[in-house]
Amino acid sequence: MDAIRTLLKRHARLHYSAEYLPDHASLFEAGLDSFAIVNLMLAIEDDFGVELPDSMLSRETFASVASLRNAVAHLRAAA
Repeated sequence: MDAIRTLLKRHARLHYSAEYLPDHASLFEAGLDSFAIVNLMLAIEDDFGVELPDSMLSRETFASVASLRNAVAHLRAAA
């Protein structure tokens, strides 16, 4: 399981197992809420050594496994 899915499993409290969600499935439909987003954001920042700027704290960034993976890749490339 990739790192994003591991963080989702630990911090997002989804209705479905993160390991079986398709990359582009809606995390919001799977149960992601604002409290889980904060926990997930902090975990991403800690585990990947990045800081999500305010511009990335959006519904689009947290929409799916793929969008989270892209956001982290973008931040790591810019570092």
